[in-house]
Amino acid sequence: MKILHLNDKIEISGGTEVYIKNTIHYLSKIGIESFWIGVYKTGKYTIRIKETAEEITSLSLDQATDYLKTFILNNDIDLIHVHSISDPELLRACFKMVPVVRTMHEPRMFCPGKGKFWRKSEEVCKVPFGSHCIKHAYTQGCMNRHPKRIYNDWKNTSAEIDFSSKKYKAIIVMSQYMKAESLKVGMPAGVLNLNPAFTEIRPSAELERPGEIRILFIGRLSRTKGVHYFIQVGLILLETYPNISFDIVGEGHDGKLFREMIPANYRKNFIFHGWLSPKKVDSYLSKSFLLLFTSIYPEAFGLSGIEAMMHGKPVVGFDVGGVSTWLKHERTGFLVPPKDLMAMAKKVELLIKDEKLYLKISHQAKMLAIQKFSPEVHIKKLNNIYLESLGR
Repeated sequence: MKILHLNDKIEISGGTEVYIKNTIHYLSKIGIESFWIGVYKTGKYTIRIKETAEEITSLSLDQATDYLKTFILNNDIDLIHVHSISDPELLRACFKMVPVVRTMHEPRMFCPGKGKFWRKSEEVCKVPFGSHCIKHAYTQGCMNRHPKRIYNDWKNTSAEIDFSSKKYKAIIVMSQYMKAESLKVGMPAGVLNLNPAFTEIRPSAELERPGEIRILFIGRLSRTKGVHYFIQVGLILLETYPNISFDIVGEGHDGKLFREMIPANYRKNFIFHGWLSPKKVDSYLSKSFLLLFTSIYPEAFGLSGIEAMMHGKPVVGFDVGGVSTWLKHERTGFLVPPKDLMAMAKKVELLIKDEKLYLKISHQAKMLAIQKFSPEVHIKKLNNIYLESLGR
């Protein structure tokens, strides 16, 4: 079997590209050959091939389509796996080539703002897609407010719901939340396949409670990721436990704002590390006490959570979006209501005080991560989806 992965880029710039890279690697281990093409659209089309670094620029839609047809023919491609492509015309062309499946990495297929989140009020949008989304772009700040961007994003989502979702052989979602939201807008239940994200299995070692209490955040430094809530929870805990350290791994446009909100007498307790290599992130996960998952927008999944669990670390997180797919309350950590700072601080304090409970949850987190979120589990199900999509 040969798979062509289509994305809007080939550069590693986020979770989608990391997923494609890792998926290609593990598919090769079961004999499935993959190719990765990035299709960029800025008026004209640019095509970049991951494997060869070849680049073809200034293409019309017809020229880009012809290139993909030729590539598929020359490389005996069996199936296209679409990731973050929103262009309705390009997708319509793909449906005429070979069977197409899609992974829904974020809510762009049912939300033109791509986040189901009202930024002005910091509330989750609970209204299914419709014409009202155009109004909310201005009243709720949930999407780019340039009229042309609003029109294009709304048109793309409309096309996904009304046409493309009926043409995909399978739509892969990573959480129950994403599946439920897809059904709300009328996507066919029969094509929706739940296959949660995966992470590397870490060497099994005897799990121990760290002597030093280091609480970790991993993610983009933005208000949607709740970094301001991470800091506020930290300040609550520091009143009782002045020696706790808070490691913040990531960068983002709100970084300066977050640094400035920390009182001078506590700045030594909060360490901003910026983006780190995967190896260094592993190092911080290994020595952390637990992970705080403070996103306030509805995450499609939440990869850093299962990475922490694979290291045997409890997670305390806000119950939003797809988080409950992997964060099982009182089993792998604690789910608390969004923005409830005291509830989050109390659960962290409980794990600090109760060593027996900490070790129990640590062990359960590791076991669940191996059973449900390992590469082997994900790739086996993905292979079955491919085979069913090809009628094999």
